[in-house]
Amino acid sequence: MTEKIMKNNRLYEKAHLTIPQGSGLVYEVIRVIDRAALFFREHYNRFCSTARKKGVTDFMSFSSFLAMTDHFIQAQAKSSFNVKVILDVKNQDVYLFESPSSYPEKSLYESGVHTELMPYDRSDPNAKITNPELTNLVEARRRETGAYELILVDRHRFITEGSRSNVFFTDGTSLITPPLHSVLPGVTRQRIISTAQAQGIPVREELIPADSVTSFQGAFVSGTSPKILPIRSIGEHPFQSARLPILLDLMSAFDREIMKDLNSYREISESQAVHTRIIHSEANM
Repeated sequence: MTEKIMKNNRLYEKAHLTIPQGSGLVYEVIRVIDRAALFFREHYNRFCSTARKKGVTDFMSFSSFLAMTDHFIQAQAKSSFNVKVILDVKNQDVYLFESPSSYPEKSLYESGVHTELMPYDRSDPNAKITNPELTNLVEARRRETGAYELILVDRHRFITEGSRSNVFFTDGTSLITPPLHSVLPGVTRQRIISTAQAQGIPVREELIPADSVTSFQGAFVSGTSPKILPIRSIGEHPFQSARLPILLDLMSAFDREIMKDLNSYREISESQAVHTRIIHSEANM
């Protein structure tokens, strides 16, 4: 089956459509597992929030966005992949296409990953907008250091987030993460916080000085592809994150949360599909 790209709810072959590129595009990356979109409502809400920041106040309804996305998912040859949604603010065109993805191998969850600190200030950390400058800087630094992820440090020497993830630290009994105003409001981040709280794990949002990382027992990055991925080291400082009971319990609880959400998506999308078929049937009577 030829790979499909969607523009404004119409499918095209990949070779027949040019996708917008450059800075300032509103976008989301949604993980699809067995043809179900993970944390779909949260992604829609954040997409709308960023669109409003860019002046788009009348973006499509949740039901229309769901129908469009599910149409795209079901048309793909793959059943599991990442889908990228882009809004070209100037023309208000919406594109959906498969986004290159890299899911961590099982061994990385068992050992953790190496990370490095990198000075960088996002101009608007709460908005999910394309930023080729940061992408290029990160790729160069990753090649130089061999780091799986770069953890950004702002001008005041506080840790903010990963270049493509959020970051959490632990003292062994609670989670500590940078405050929401200084980071992208990650969908996975928020679900991890609610899952931890449901497990009785305290979560604190507070400023984290870059030179304080050695005071923590462990850390992890979170995101669409990695979910909860333990950190083995930040620079030269080692952690035993992957062995900490608090993280092992949280990872298991979060996997259960994922399965619940995927089942919820299937129920909602099937319900909407049935509703749409009824409307079409009545219109043709």
